[in-house]
Amino acid sequence: MIAHYNQDTKTPKIVSIMRDAYVNIPGYGMNKINAAEALGGPELLRKTIKEMNF
Repeated sequence: MIAHYNQDTKTPKIVSIMRDAYVNIPGYGMNKINAAEALGGPELLRKTIKEMNF
């Protein structure tokens, strides 16, 4: 889950990403999103999520 709080509007947003979602992991190709952290730690996971289209 990803949580974001906008201090200006005082509104929260929460997004849940299924751990078996099949995504493109930068530098590694297509795989399950939970593999991103195993392959490159939190930074690769952040990059992977940024490239996803919600």
